[in-house]
Amino acid sequence: MKISEIMKTPVHCVLEDERVDRCAQLMRDQGVGFLPVVDGFNHLAGIVTDRDLAIRVLAEARDPATPVCDVMTGSRLVTCAPGDDLSVAESRMARHKVSRIAVVDELGHLEGVVSLSDISQQTDVVNAGLLLSVVSHREAT
Repeated sequence: MKISEIMKTPVHCVLEDERVDRCAQLMRDQGVGFLPVVDGFNHLAGIVTDRDLAIRVLAEARDPATPVCDVMTGSRLVTCAPGDDLSVAESRMARHKVSRIAVVDELGHLEGVVSLSDISQQTDVVNAGLLLSVVSHREAT
C-alpha cells in the first residue's frame, strides 16, 4: 500500500511567522496536536506539537506572540513521500520514535500527514502493536 492511499489531506498547517497562541487555537479548534509549519511556498519548514507549545512556550513563560519558528522542530524532520510504501513510514516512525510524519513531494512541498492511527487501521494488529510499543517508549521516557 502506498502512503498516498492513507495520508490525511488537506492538512492544517501554519506559516513560520504565525504566533504560537494562534497555533494553540488552531490545534484546539481542529482537534489536532500536530501542525506542519510551512514557508510561503508550502515547503515544509518544521513541525510544532502541543508538547512543543507546553514545553517551549508555557514552561519558559514566553510571550504568546512568539513566532512558531522560534519553538518548532525544524531540524531532523521525519518525512516520507506520497509514492513510498507504507512500510517506509512504519520504519521511519519506529526508528525516530514519532507518532506522526509529514508527507512531502520531491521538492519538499507538504502533501499530507500520516499518523500511527492511520497505519494501525491498515496493518495487522501485531504490527500495529509493535509500532505503538516502540513509539510510546519515547513518550514514556
